[in-house]
Amino acid sequence: MGEWGKDTKAILKEYARDKLKSVFVQTDDTNELEKQEVAVEAFAVKLFDDVKRDIIGLENRRIVVESEKIIKERQKSRQVSKVKLLLIEGIILGFVVGLIVNQFTEFIGFLKGQSNSTNVSATLWVIFGLLIFAIIFVFVLYLNKVEEYFYKKEVSKNGSQI
Repeated sequence: MGEWGKDTKAILKEYARDKLKSVFVQTDDTNELEKQEVAVEAFAVKLFDDVKRDIIGLENRRIVVESEKIIKERQKSRQVSKVKLLLIEGIILGFVVGLIVNQFTEFIGFLKGQSNSTNVSATLWVIFGLLIFAIIFVFVLYLNKVEEYFYKKEVSKNGSQI
């Protein structure tokens, strides 16, 4: 076991010797003394194993609790990031849709003869460009969500939740 547990083993051996002292018979027989020392050593090893098992159990519980805290913090951080991204995406998409609606309004006004604008082709090109941008923007967002969905499925098959 190396250096780890050396002091603990020594302390437990002294404890075992003190506990078994009342059971041992005082003798000068070396054979009986060796048997007593073997009994002390066996009792000390059992105590050490019990202490080690208790410490491992406590540490396992502590590690599980700490891991759960870290996982919850990461999940909360990811949720905040997703909300921020969703907000930014909504603002961009809302702005582009607003521009498209404004350009359509101008085009409809021209068709009704209410607009003095003589450059209808520029308005149509702006509408077309903004529509293409909006479609690409939404399509890219959709692809990212689909990719994220399948990535999460793959991760969950591996058993990892982080």
